[in-house]
Amino acid sequence: MLKRTRAEEGTSEPLEHEVPIPEEYTVDQNTWKRLDELCREMTNTCGLVESILRLALQKEGDKRTAYIKSALDLSTRAIRAIKMFLSEWAVLVEESKRQRS
Repeated sequence: MLKRTRAEEGTSEPLEHEVPIPEEYTVDQNTWKRLDELCREMTNTCGLVESILRLALQKEGDKRTAYIKSALDLSTRAIRAIKMFLSEWAVLVEESKRQRS
């Protein structure tokens, strides 16, 4: 286990706790594909949301509203993908801990 020191945080006193670093994670092919899909979904939607909002700034009235609604819908997809990724990652970490014990 890696021991962090307060020097890493700006002081020279050692920390009392240790930070566990996993040696490796093993996933089946289906889990790997799902995590990969979620990563793609997160990165694609984040870039699109910003682009759509920039377009919305250039429009007025109903067109601006439509662009903002599209950005909100994409943002919702991105948030869902992030939550699903973090949930699956947590399961993966817990399984890895059990296998090492």
